[in-house]
Amino acid sequence: MSEHGGENVKILVTVNPRRCAASENCLAVAPSIFEVGSAGYSRVKRDDLSEADLDLLRDAEQGCPNQAITVEVAEEDS
Repeated sequence: MSEHGGENVKILVTVNPRRCAASENCLAVAPSIFEVGSAGYSRVKRDDLSEADLDLLRDAEQGCPNQAITVEVAEEDS
Protein backbone atom coordinates (compact mmCIF):
# COMPACT_ATOMS: atom_id res chain seq x y z
CA MET A 1 0.00 0.00 0.00
CA SER A 2 1.29 3.44 -0.88
CA GLU A 3 -0.17 6.76 0.14
CA HIS A 4 0.69 9.78 -1.92
CA GLY A 5 -0.44 13.36 -1.78
CA GLY A 6 -0.74 15.91 -4.51
CA GLU A 7 -1.62 19.55 -4.11
CA ASN A 8 -5.33 19.07 -3.44
CA VAL A 9 -5.81 15.32 -3.25
CA LYS A 10 -4.52 12.35 -1.36
CA ILE A 11 -4.03 9.28 -3.57
CA LEU A 12 -3.97 5.83 -1.98
CA VAL A 13 -2.77 3.04 -4.29
CA THR A 14 -2.91 -0.55 -3.08
CA VAL A 15 -1.53 -3.58 -4.91
CA ASN A 16 -2.82 -6.76 -3.28
CA PRO A 17 -0.01 -9.35 -3.59
CA ARG A 18 -2.49 -12.19 -3.03
CA ARG A 19 -4.36 -11.15 -6.17
CA CYS A 20 -1.41 -9.99 -8.29
CA ALA A 21 -0.61 -12.54 -11.01
CA ALA A 22 2.55 -10.67 -12.06
CA SER A 23 1.09 -10.10 -15.54
CA GLU A 24 2.82 -6.70 -15.55
CA ASN A 25 -0.10 -5.00 -17.32
CA CYS A 26 0.33 -2.07 -14.93
CA LEU A 27 3.96 -1.71 -15.97
CA ALA A 28 2.92 -1.62 -19.62
CA VAL A 29 0.32 1.07 -18.88
CA ALA A 30 2.26 3.13 -16.34
CA PRO A 31 5.97 2.25 -16.28
CA SER A 32 6.80 5.54 -14.58
CA ILE A 33 4.59 4.56 -11.62
CA PHE A 34 4.82 0.78 -11.16
CA GLU A 35 7.73 -1.65 -10.85
CA VAL A 36 8.21 -5.29 -9.95
CA GLY A 37 9.19 -5.67 -6.31
CA SER A 38 11.63 -8.19 -4.84
CA ALA A 39 8.80 -10.70 -4.25
CA GLY A 40 7.95 -10.62 -7.96
CA TYR A 41 4.74 -8.62 -7.65
CA SER A 42 3.95 -5.12 -8.83
CA ARG A 43 4.29 -2.17 -6.51
CA VAL A 44 4.24 1.62 -6.68
CA LYS A 45 7.76 2.95 -7.14
CA ARG A 46 7.13 6.68 -6.67
CA ASP A 47 6.02 8.69 -3.69
CA ASP A 48 5.27 11.89 -5.61
CA LEU A 49 1.99 10.95 -7.31
CA SER A 50 -0.39 13.76 -8.12
CA GLU A 51 -3.67 14.43 -9.90
CA ALA A 52 -1.72 14.39 -13.17
CA ASP A 53 -1.10 10.64 -12.63
CA LEU A 54 -4.73 9.72 -12.06
CA ASP A 55 -5.53 8.76 -15.66
CA LEU A 56 -2.60 6.33 -15.75
CA LEU A 57 -3.47 4.96 -12.32
CA ARG A 58 -7.11 4.40 -13.33
CA ASP A 59 -6.02 2.71 -16.57
CA ALA A 60 -3.71 0.40 -14.60
CA GLU A 61 -6.47 -0.33 -12.08
CA GLN A 62 -8.98 -1.17 -14.83
CA GLY A 63 -6.44 -3.16 -16.84
CA CYS A 64 -5.39 -5.43 -13.99
CA PRO A 65 -6.74 -8.90 -14.88
CA ASN A 66 -7.08 -9.93 -11.22
CA GLN A 67 -8.24 -6.57 -9.88
CA ALA A 68 -5.20 -6.41 -7.60
CA ILE A 69 -4.84 -2.62 -7.91
CA THR A 70 -7.07 -0.23 -6.00
CA VAL A 71 -6.87 3.54 -6.42
CA GLU A 72 -8.61 5.77 -3.91
CA VAL A 73 -8.70 9.55 -4.07
CA ALA A 74 -9.68 11.86 -1.23
CA GLU A 75 -9.68 15.62 -0.95
CA GLU A 76 -6.99 16.87 1.40
CA ASP A 77 -7.98 19.16 4.24
CA SER A 78 -6.46 22.61 3.93
